[in-house]
Amino acid sequence: MDTVSNLSKLEFEVLQALLDNEDSRISFLKEQVKGISVIKRSISDAGLLLEFRVSNDCAPSIRVLDLIISGVEVTVPNLEFGIGFALFVENGLLKAMEGFTYEEAWPKSISKFRIRKEGYKIEQRTRRN
Repeated sequence: MDTVSNLSKLEFEVLQALLDNEDSRISFLKEQVKGISVIKRSISDAGLLLEFRVSNDCAPSIRVLDLIISGVEVTVPNLEFGIGFALFVENGLLKAMEGFTYEEAWPKSISKFRIRKEGYKIEQRTRRN
């Protein structure tokens, strides 16, 4: 996957790690990364929320799934417990990615980090009408 221009190095590498799985439910999402753009980036004391738009060239597959993909952890200097990440898929499209700390303040900048998978899982979400 090529880097997406409006994702930071950390965001891009975490997104790659979240999609680094041979599970057939998510294989089509790897192609969408090439056509995503961040339409909103919200940072608070406890975390980060990125909202995505997927270009029409990278339309969803025939699989219209709502998923949560989680279990990617990031170790950064000055955070004892690190950062967790989750990726949200709605109607077969990459929708959002959330980063969250564990009772620590979100760092002002992150230049050094290490990514690991811990408790990786893909959950199918049930829609409530």
